[in-house]
Order: sequence, then C-alpha cells, then structure tokens
Amino acid sequence: MKFREKIGLVREWWPLIIAVASAISSVLFVFVVGLWTLFGAILVEQTRDALGITELAQEVARLGGKNKIITQEEGRSYVKEPVIRGDKLEVVLYARRTEVGAACTYLGSIPLFTDDKNITLAGDRRPPIRQLNAVNNSPLLLKIDLPPDLTAGRVMLQLQWDYKCGELDITQLSEPLFFILKERDKQ
Repeated sequence: MKFREKIGLVREWWPLIIAVASAISSVLFVFVVGLWTLFGAILVEQTRDALGITELAQEVARLGGKNKIITQEEGRSYVKEPVIRGDKLEVVLYARRTEVGAACTYLGSIPLFTDDKNITLAGDRRPPIRQLNAVNNSPLLLKIDLPPDLTAGRVMLQLQWDYKCGELDITQLSEPLFFILKERDKQ
C-alpha cells in the first residue's frame, strides 16, 4: 500500500476516528471525575497532612485571633488615670465571647503587670464576676489591687483569662493596656 493510498484511507475514516476519540475521551473524563468524587477528599486531606498545611492553617488562625475565647474591640479598653500607688486600679474593658468560646466557662483571671524594668508581677487571682456574652462588646469595670513591689512609671497590664472548654483548660492573655503609675504625694 502506497503512502497516497494510506492518506486516502485516513480521509475516508476521519469522521469515525474523531467519533471514537471523542467517545474514549468522554468515558475517560467520566471515569476520572468518578474517582475524584470517591477519593478526592481523602487525597486532599493526606496531601495537606504531608505538606503540613493543616498545621499551618491552625497556626494562621491562632495568630489571627480566630481561635480566641474572648476578643476585645481594639482601642476601646482603657485604664482610668491617674493611677496612684495604694489606690485600686480601675480598668474599663470592652470584651465579648467569640464563637469558639461560646461553650466555655470562665474560671477567673490573674492581672499581670510589667513595669519599665521589664519585671512582670502577678496580682491577686480574680474569681469570675459574670460570664461574658457573644452579642456585643460589654463594658466591664474592673477594680484591681496593684502589687506593692510594682515600680512607679510606665506599666503594661494584661489579664490572664482562664477557661474550661469541655475537658480542656485554656489560658488566654488580654490585649495589653498601658498606664503611668505615680507615687502618692507626700504631705
């Protein structure tokens, strides 16, 4: 059979070749889609685990605050000043529960004070006064005793909140608040 005859056969059978190729590709496509439907989720999960993407997503959620129990509206909480040694510290805190913390029980908090010398002192543990709701940023007025050894000057306050979430004990730090601690005037 000469080359020209072979080309003639191809021209005659061309529509049949296209139809068979289309049918085979359609069957192959349906087969691959079926396999993906059955095993795709398993493959994706195993790939995420192998690459560490699941842990990365959890870390990003943690850093972004998506897994916090309590959230504070930025810039609204404050310390009533002036703060004089020997007086109670008055803090107005705007905070609310997150979806993650909706089922958790607040156990109490510990105020942590860090002074200019970068020394952190813990205040007295505070029992729960009330449970926060998830609806709005409720203003809380907290009155806290200052540690006697706290150095006068600029001070950072953070509250260490303790929660019970199911069987887990969870600790979360509040956003930092700053104030100036002044010595009482000697008269």
